[in-house]
Amino acid sequence: MLEVTFIFLGLSLDSFIAMMQKGASLKELPFKKLLLYTFLFTVIHMTALAAGYLVSLIFDGLLPDGKVQMSIAALLCFSVGNYILVRTFLQKEFVEKLDRNFNIRSLARLAAITSITTFVTGIGFSLFGIGFLQALWRAFAVSFVAVAIGLNIGYSMGAGYQKVLGISGGILMIVFSAWLLVKFVLLR
Repeated sequence: MLEVTFIFLGLSLDSFIAMMQKGASLKELPFKKLLLYTFLFTVIHMTALAAGYLVSLIFDGLLPDGKVQMSIAALLCFSVGNYILVRTFLQKEFVEKLDRNFNIRSLARLAAITSITTFVTGIGFSLFGIGFLQALWRAFAVSFVAVAIGLNIGYSMGAGYQKVLGISGGILMIVFSAWLLVKFVLLR
Protein backbone atom coordinates (compact mmCIF):
# COMPACT_ATOMS: atom_id res chain seq x y z
CA MET A 1 0.00 0.00 0.00
CA LEU A 2 1.31 3.37 -1.00
CA GLU A 3 -0.51 4.95 1.96
CA VAL A 4 1.68 2.98 4.36
CA THR A 5 4.82 4.41 2.79
CA PHE A 6 3.46 7.95 3.11
CA ILE A 7 2.55 7.40 6.77
CA PHE A 8 6.09 6.12 7.41
CA LEU A 9 7.45 9.12 5.52
CA GLY A 10 5.47 11.46 7.79
CA LEU A 11 6.64 9.53 10.83
CA SER A 12 10.26 9.52 9.67
CA LEU A 13 10.29 13.31 9.30
CA ASP A 14 10.20 13.38 13.10
CA SER A 15 13.41 11.30 13.16
CA PHE A 16 14.81 13.41 10.33
CA ILE A 17 14.43 16.54 12.46
CA ALA A 18 15.97 14.92 15.54
CA MET A 19 18.99 13.72 13.55
CA MET A 20 19.31 17.01 11.67
CA GLN A 21 19.57 18.76 15.05
CA LYS A 22 22.11 16.22 16.23
CA GLY A 23 24.13 16.55 13.02
CA ALA A 24 24.19 20.32 13.46
CA SER A 25 25.82 19.86 16.87
CA LEU A 26 28.62 17.49 15.83
CA LYS A 27 32.20 18.62 15.34
CA GLU A 28 32.97 15.93 12.80
CA LEU A 29 30.97 13.19 11.11
CA PRO A 30 33.06 10.62 9.25
CA PHE A 31 31.16 8.32 6.89
CA LYS A 32 31.61 5.30 9.19
CA LYS A 33 29.96 7.15 12.09
CA LEU A 34 27.18 8.36 9.83
CA LEU A 35 26.41 4.76 8.85
CA LEU A 36 26.73 3.48 12.42
CA TYR A 37 24.46 6.17 13.86
CA THR A 38 21.93 5.70 11.06
CA PHE A 39 21.88 1.92 11.40
CA LEU A 40 21.56 1.97 15.20
CA PHE A 41 18.82 4.59 15.12
CA THR A 42 16.90 2.61 12.50
CA VAL A 43 17.27 -0.70 14.35
CA ILE A 44 15.84 0.86 17.51
CA HIS A 45 12.88 2.13 15.50
CA MET A 46 12.36 -1.30 13.95
CA THR A 47 12.39 -2.82 17.45
CA ALA A 48 9.68 -0.36 18.50
CA LEU A 49 7.63 -1.23 15.41
CA ALA A 50 7.96 -4.95 16.20
CA ALA A 51 6.94 -4.29 19.81
CA GLY A 52 3.87 -2.45 18.52
CA TYR A 53 2.95 -5.47 16.43
CA LEU A 54 3.42 -7.73 19.47
CA VAL A 55 1.22 -5.56 21.68
CA SER A 56 -1.48 -5.55 19.01
CA LEU A 57 -1.76 -9.34 19.43
CA ILE A 58 -3.51 -8.61 22.73
CA PHE A 59 -6.43 -7.21 20.74
CA ASP A 60 -6.51 -10.14 18.32
CA GLY A 61 -9.95 -11.70 18.61
CA LEU A 62 -11.20 -9.13 21.13
CA LEU A 63 -12.42 -6.60 18.60
CA PRO A 64 -15.77 -7.44 16.97
CA ASP A 65 -15.06 -6.88 13.28
CA GLY A 66 -12.60 -5.50 10.75
CA LYS A 67 -14.20 -2.07 10.64
CA VAL A 68 -13.64 -1.54 14.36
CA GLN A 69 -10.00 -2.59 14.01
CA MET A 70 -9.51 -0.29 11.02
CA SER A 71 -11.15 2.60 12.87
CA ILE A 72 -8.88 2.13 15.90
CA ALA A 73 -5.83 1.82 13.64
CA ALA A 74 -6.71 5.01 11.76
CA LEU A 75 -7.32 6.79 15.07
CA LEU A 76 -3.90 5.71 16.38
CA CYS A 77 -2.08 6.96 13.26
CA PHE A 78 -4.21 10.13 13.26
CA SER A 79 -3.30 10.72 16.93
CA VAL A 80 0.41 10.28 16.25
CA GLY A 81 0.17 12.83 13.42
CA ASN A 82 -1.58 15.29 15.75
CA TYR A 83 1.01 14.67 18.46
CA ILE A 84 3.81 15.47 16.03
CA LEU A 85 2.00 18.66 14.92
CA VAL A 86 1.39 19.89 18.46
CA ARG A 87 4.93 19.07 19.57
CA THR A 88 6.31 20.92 16.55
CA PHE A 89 4.30 24.04 17.36
CA LEU A 90 5.31 23.94 21.04
CA GLN A 91 8.99 23.23 20.39
CA LYS A 92 11.38 25.97 21.37
CA GLU A 93 13.81 27.35 18.83
CA PHE A 94 16.75 24.99 18.39
CA VAL A 95 20.14 26.54 19.11
CA GLU A 96 23.02 24.99 17.22
CA LYS A 97 25.93 24.42 19.56
CA LEU A 98 28.67 21.82 19.74
CA ASP A 99 27.75 18.65 21.65
CA ARG A 100 31.02 17.14 22.82
CA ASN A 101 29.25 14.42 24.82
CA PHE A 102 27.31 12.82 21.97
CA ASN A 103 27.99 9.09 21.74
CA ILE A 104 26.26 5.79 21.03
CA ARG A 105 24.44 5.85 24.38
CA SER A 106 23.09 9.36 23.66
CA LEU A 107 22.03 8.26 20.20
CA ALA A 108 20.25 5.20 21.59
CA ARG A 109 18.39 7.38 24.11
CA LEU A 110 17.34 9.80 21.36
CA ALA A 111 16.22 6.93 19.13
CA ALA A 112 14.24 5.35 21.98
CA ILE A 113 12.45 8.63 22.71
CA THR A 114 11.54 9.23 19.07
CA SER A 115 10.50 5.60 18.59
CA ILE A 116 7.50 5.91 20.90
CA THR A 117 5.47 7.18 17.94
CA THR A 118 6.79 4.26 15.86
CA PHE A 119 5.55 1.85 18.55
CA VAL A 120 2.03 3.32 18.41
CA THR A 121 2.10 3.30 14.62
CA GLY A 122 3.12 -0.38 14.73
CA ILE A 123 -0.01 -1.18 16.73
CA GLY A 124 -2.07 0.74 14.19
CA PHE A 125 -0.51 -0.99 11.21
CA SER A 126 -1.07 -4.40 12.75
CA LEU A 127 -4.74 -3.55 13.28
CA PHE A 128 -4.91 -2.36 9.66
CA GLY A 129 -3.84 -5.86 8.69
CA ILE A 130 -0.59 -4.73 7.13
CA GLY A 131 1.84 -7.64 7.07
CA PHE A 132 4.65 -7.44 9.59
CA LEU A 133 7.47 -8.02 7.11
CA GLN A 134 5.99 -5.55 4.63
CA ALA A 135 5.77 -2.87 7.32
CA LEU A 136 9.23 -3.71 8.62
CA TRP A 137 11.05 -3.40 5.30
CA ARG A 138 9.20 -0.22 4.32
CA ALA A 139 9.87 1.32 7.71
CA PHE A 140 13.52 0.30 7.58
CA ALA A 141 14.04 1.76 4.11
CA VAL A 142 12.24 5.04 4.78
CA SER A 143 13.75 5.49 8.26
CA PHE A 144 17.28 4.63 7.17
CA VAL A 145 17.21 7.13 4.31
CA ALA A 146 15.54 9.86 6.39
CA VAL A 147 17.95 9.50 9.31
CA ALA A 148 21.05 9.39 7.07
CA ILE A 149 19.96 12.43 5.09
CA GLY A 150 18.87 14.34 8.21
CA LEU A 151 22.17 13.68 9.98
CA ASN A 152 24.17 14.66 6.91
CA ILE A 153 22.15 17.83 6.20
CA GLY A 154 22.36 18.88 9.84
CA TYR A 155 26.11 18.35 9.87
CA SER A 156 26.80 20.12 6.60
CA MET A 157 24.13 22.86 6.51
CA GLY A 158 22.64 23.20 9.98
CA ALA A 159 19.18 22.55 11.33
CA GLY A 160 16.91 24.95 9.50
CA TYR A 161 13.29 24.42 8.43
CA GLN A 162 12.45 22.22 11.42
CA LYS A 163 8.96 23.64 11.90
CA VAL A 164 8.05 23.17 8.24
CA LEU A 165 9.30 19.58 8.28
CA GLY A 166 7.53 18.74 11.55
CA ILE A 167 4.28 20.21 10.33
CA SER A 168 4.64 18.36 7.02
CA GLY A 169 5.22 15.05 8.80
CA GLY A 170 2.20 15.50 11.05
CA ILE A 171 -0.01 16.50 8.14
CA LEU A 172 1.12 13.51 6.05
CA MET A 173 0.19 11.14 8.87
CA ILE A 174 -3.17 12.84 9.46
CA VAL A 175 -4.14 12.94 5.79
CA PHE A 176 -3.19 9.36 5.01
CA SER A 177 -4.70 7.92 8.19
CA ALA A 178 -7.94 9.76 7.33
CA TRP A 179 -7.70 8.40 3.78
CA LEU A 180 -7.30 4.84 5.12
CA LEU A 181 -10.31 5.37 7.39
CA VAL A 182 -12.44 6.49 4.45
CA LYS A 183 -11.13 3.76 2.15
CA PHE A 184 -11.42 0.79 4.52
CA VAL A 185 -14.21 1.78 6.91
CA LEU A 186 -16.59 4.29 5.37
CA LEU A 187 -16.56 3.06 1.77
CA ARG A 188 -16.86 -0.66 2.61
